[in-house]
Amino acid sequence: MEDMGTETRKQRNYGIDLLRMIAMLMVVILHILGKGGVLQAAPPLSIRYETAWLLETAAYCAVDCYALISGYVGFGTRCRYADLAALWLRVVFYTVTITAVFALVLPGSVSAGEWLRAIFPVMFNQYWYFTAYFCLFLFLPLINAAVNGLKREELRRLVLALVAFLSVLPTVLRRDTFGLQGGYGPLWLITVYVIGAYLGKYDALRKITPPKALLGYGTVVGVSWLVKLGADHGMLSFFGESSGVLISYTSPTILGAGIFLLALFRGLRLPLWLQKLVAAASPLAFSVYLIHAQPLVWKYIITDGFTAFAGRSAPLLLLGVLGTALTIYVFCSLIDLLRADLFSRLRVRDRLRNLEDRITGSARSH
Repeated sequence: MEDMGTETRKQRNYGIDLLRMIAMLMVVILHILGKGGVLQAAPPLSIRYETAWLLETAAYCAVDCYALISGYVGFGTRCRYADLAALWLRVVFYTVTITAVFALVLPGSVSAGEWLRAIFPVMFNQYWYFTAYFCLFLFLPLINAAVNGLKREELRRLVLALVAFLSVLPTVLRRDTFGLQGGYGPLWLITVYVIGAYLGKYDALRKITPPKALLGYGTVVGVSWLVKLGADHGMLSFFGESSGVLISYTSPTILGAGIFLLALFRGLRLPLWLQKLVAAASPLAFSVYLIHAQPLVWKYIITDGFTAFAGRSAPLLLLGVLGTALTIYVFCSLIDLLRADLFSRLRVRDRLRNLEDRITGSARSH
């Protein structure tokens, strides 16, 4: 959920770093609304229901934002498997540490299976995004070579084909022909990475001014939300069930929302004090995901932990979800400062890079 496993040669864009942080905050919002039980507990078709779904729709592009950013900044960089290994160690650090805490604080909550999954988080898909990204990363040298080797028109046609066949048609026909799983897998991440790489390689968003980007984001979110509510009024009235319609990672409107946010933040010029804050805080964003979505935290704390918000008025529901999401984000970031200091003292990334260089140097010599 950051520019993992790459060694950038580009000047740092603090607007993009800020978008990483905003997107992670949106991920927390999605988890509070979904797994936290707010959407399920809100009375169907009430103002609270519509408010919760507006917030859900506005935040739903968060995952697409991360994949877009990865392609936008990563297409022309060197892939370092040592960086992926360092990130994997961070994942294991949190899965094992939090499992140990639960074993001590809540006896009986941790089985042998939990320990096994904590030690091998990728193989047991403990975090779906990291597992999908891990697969994507293995193909990055090939993907980046293709992106850099194709002519602009060839790459543009590829992007249009990907959007048409992996976003528009599956959404319109309501069929997962290519096994996209609603975007919960490596195929969709690869697709969005390539789109982001095209946008970055040719600076294709430069003509979208911040006001236009904000208007575009608001428009596609509004369309998605209104279609969702319109479909719900029909589905709930006749069949007693809700409808997803455009609320999906693979939805063209959700993808469009991510692209408009990328256009908005790429051109931001932040004051020096905010640049320093973003530079210090953005590397911690991925750990916010690792901590609050750790399977045991997910099971015993997040699941149905915020249904009370659905019983409040719409403004209080909105403030409650946003305030809780911000509190979780800050709390997890503060925890990760300790982990980051430990890894820095142990020089984890440097040691892994040196090991990679020795291995690849030895392979070349033979």
